[in-house]
Amino acid sequence: MEVILIKDVVNVGKEGEIVKVKDGFARNFLMPQNMAVIATTDALKTNLARAEKRKKAEDKIQKEMQALSDKISQATLTITADVGEEGKLFGSVTGADIAKEIKKALSLDIDKRKVHLDLPIRTAGEHKIKIRLYPDIQPVLTLVVKAK
Repeated sequence: MEVILIKDVVNVGKEGEIVKVKDGFARNFLMPQNMAVIATTDALKTNLARAEKRKKAEDKIQKEMQALSDKISQATLTITADVGEEGKLFGSVTGADIAKEIKKALSLDIDKRKVHLDLPIRTAGEHKIKIRLYPDIQPVLTLVVKAK
């Protein structure tokens, strides 16, 4: 049976996709959970209209994220920390610290999980940090860690 997914379904497909599933799975799980509808001509027309609406919303979000990306990539943030011998920090600078600094300096509310650090920063100096805003939009922020 061909159905149109109303919601994302794990291991089946994403919202708006037309997928072929077993009849029992569609009737007993997907439809009662309001996750899918049968792919009739009316449902296909409705799905096409929804797809256009989603595409417009996606484009709008992508433009907003690109503007944020430009703002972030032009910025240089400075964090001061206690530094010991050889320029090593007492403690470290984490994604949460960087997110707080972005909020303070740029007035942008960035989730700490979007700050990509392989390891916490433990040395003073200049560091390049990737921020994951959107799947294809990942600006690089310049962070300077200075000694107190």
